[in-house]
Amino acid sequence: MKKIGIILSGCGFQDGSDPRESVFILLQLEKRSCQVQFASVKAIQREVIDHHTQEIIPQSRDILVESARLSGINIQEIKDLSGAELDALIIPGGQGVIKNLSSATENEKLLKTHPDLRKLLREMHRRKKPIGGCGVASLIIAESLGDICETSLTLTLGNDPQLIQQLEKMEAVHVIAKGDEAIMDEQNRIVTTPGAQLKQRTMDFYGGIENLIEGILELTSQP
Repeated sequence: MKKIGIILSGCGFQDGSDPRESVFILLQLEKRSCQVQFASVKAIQREVIDHHTQEIIPQSRDILVESARLSGINIQEIKDLSGAELDALIIPGGQGVIKNLSSATENEKLLKTHPDLRKLLREMHRRKKPIGGCGVASLIIAESLGDICETSLTLTLGNDPQLIQQLEKMEAVHVIAKGDEAIMDEQNRIVTTPGAQLKQRTMDFYGGIENLIEGILELTSQP
């Protein structure tokens, strides 16, 4: 049985992980009889967004506690997760990926991945274990791995020109993909899909999540 790690950044597409992507990933993995281990960081969110009014609200929320809204009790801190115990690692999208798992702000052009996540991603890469990501998770993957990859990363994150420019500044190759597509960088063992970043109907990016999981599991079967 394959054991797949899923990294969450809270709960809510504007200040955490996108719930739809997270649930789709879990569903696709369970359909394929994979064991899933959720993980996040124990820290306070940078901001909390009212998803109805789109406004910042004066609350303090713990990222790990909020992530447990999606994962239930099956969650641990990233720092306690070892790449040796996983067959692959996947990061759902959502603005919390940037807000909670990196040091970036809206005014910063470059981001720095949370050290615990960066360490885990680099360990997974060195062990040649597949990594998957949805939407803006590609930025985290590129920042964490770009300097240790033998070839440029090939990723997708949607169609936002500013985000694409930011990714390309990290010397990654960006591929425009449709919602139901996933891009496989076979040499670097990475699979990405735009997910909800394209702002389409839920059914329009479900296929992309399915192809993401198919690609990840295909890579786990390769030496």
